Amino acid sequence: MRSRQILPLAMLMVLWIRIPANAQSLIEWSIPDKGIAFEQLFKRMESIDNREDETLVILYIGGSHVQAGWIGHGLRQELAAWAPNTQHSRGLMLPYRIANTNTPTHFRTEFTGAWNKQTCIGKTDDQTRHNAPVATGISVHPKTNSNPDKHWIQHVSYFPDSSRVRTSHLTLWTNAQFNEWKWAGNTPLKTSNPLPNGNGWQIELSEPADTIAIEFIPERGRDIWYAGMNTSAPVHGPTCIVHEWGHNGLRASHASKLEGWEDLLKTLQPDLIFMGLGLNDAIVGNGLNMEQFQSHYAQLINALQQSGAAIVLMTNTPLADDLKAMAGASQTIKAFFQDYAYQHNLGFWDFGKAIELALENGTTEVNPWYKPDGIHFTKFGYTQMSQILFAAWHDSYTSWSKSIGP
Repeated sequence: MRSRQILPLAMLMVLWIRIPANAQSLIEWSIPDKGIAFEQLFKRMESIDNREDETLVILYIGGSHVQAGWIGHGLRQELAAWAPNTQHSRGLMLPYRIANTNTPTHFRTEFTGAWNKQTCIGKTDDQTRHNAPVATGISVHPKTNSNPDKHWIQHVSYFPDSSRVRTSHLTLWTNAQFNEWKWAGNTPLKTSNPLPNGNGWQIELSEPADTIAIEFIPERGRDIWYAGMNTSAPVHGPTCIVHEWGHNGLRASHASKLEGWEDLLKTLQPDLIFMGLGLNDAIVGNGLNMEQFQSHYAQLINALQQSGAAIVLMTNTPLADDLKAMAGASQTIKAFFQDYAYQHNLGFWDFGKAIELALENGTTEVNPWYKPDGIHFTKFGYTQMSQILFAAWHDSYTSWSKSIGP
């Protein structure tokens, strides 16, 4: 990396975003005065730009917008266009389909056997179960008290083809002992070592694979949990990893009550965390308990800050016109985010305003952005959202790069 004179980040307090289409206005992305984490993020991006042996890790936290997978897929596409020589990894692979909830796009899970399930929003088949001690927000449990079944799981991801997201190293989160699981993929297993905290296994394959398959062999009556896995891209050359941590209906109280954030973040090691949480809390409208929301949100942010990552608090996405009655709660949450970011050295971005501007400048007779519920977006809408999000991020990086000079 070339040597540069580093200027105080206070000089970078306001950074700007390009809005797609014909918008003339600019939306501010505020960066804290003491933005050490953002400086580290931009230096990491500079290394990627210079094709150095570096890994850039992004974690996007939110509800159904994130679980849908289209924003994460769009970010991967934007990153690939920005740095075409980068390698990629799917990152988090969570058992959504086994838990009978929506599976993100460009990600497929196949399985056999009967399973109990539990998600962080409270859906469970057995009220006596507890969340897995790693904060993936989801866990599935092989049923062993009925007829014997083969409990087999296979994850495959695409970007846009599966060969682009191959991996030779992965972390498997489970309490299964060595004799209670086996590798079932089509690439030979090289090594498997238990994690120090006993919450799973570190696996190395003999060569990179695009199909990840595990079979669980629990003893009858044994309570085994599987909370997903993390796949790593090859360790040589510039690499980008986008983790999608999304759950339908997620609220601040759900995420803050999870145990194991420290364990999860230690594995993922994010450089940038996008916080897209608050829409499901706002949908209750006048029923929003702002005091409780602030408490839960602050608890979660405190856990995330321990990672040392740059964190950007993003406002809620706008609702369609016929749902504007719920917008008041989002405005209250927005004011809290802006104030909280300022007080705790976090980034802040008005994602909702950016989307509104893009919508105003791209209006058609039939709006192609929204699905009929007026809350979720179409593939087109989510693609636009990912472009807006990346434009804000990339412009922040460009402004930093220009400000410190050659």
